Amino acid sequence: MKHVMCFFVVSAFCLVGLQAWADDAAPAAADAPAAAAEAAPAPTADDPAPTKEQIDAAIAKGVEYLRGIQLEDGSFSRMMGPGMTGIVLIGLLENGISVDDPMVAKALKYMEAQAKADGSISGSGMGSYETSVSIVALALANKDGRFNDLLKRAEKYLRKYQWDESEGLDPSDPKYGGAGYG
Repeated sequence: MKHVMCFFVVSAFCLVGLQAWADDAAPAAADAPAAAAEAAPAPTADDPAPTKEQIDAAIAKGVEYLRGIQLEDGSFSRMMGPGMTGIVLIGLLENGISVDDPMVAKALKYMEAQAKADGSISGSGMGSYETSVSIVALALANKDGRFNDLLKRAEKYLRKYQWDESEGLDPSDPKYGGAGYG
């Protein structure tokens, strides 16, 4: 849970920074890091770890913040494509927000709309990265199988870009099976 919470908070801070940059440091975005820091007080020697209640309060504040910055198209960033929205979805779904929640449903529709004919789920030019993050988010939301076809096409897309014998690699090479961001 700690790792998921850290991932969720880091994702929210990334969104704050990117949104501030995209909006020329709008005052609301500039105040968000301070508000997020208040949501999760720093541990002290007397209280080395946050309580479940503190964690739940931090998650609730983060979710409310994300509700306020979601764009009309369902994404969470004008510039970052489905990768950023996928990261937000992972944080939301891993922290108990339902696929039926209106914010999550809207983000999932956005993700579906970003699917390309080649199988990628991308928008900002980093097809492997964005598709990989999208696969994780969509797999978490796929309890009912609604994204099965989309996930299969995305997997096929990624497999085309894995490094293998066609790049002169041997299966024992540490790079074998990897891929770049592109």
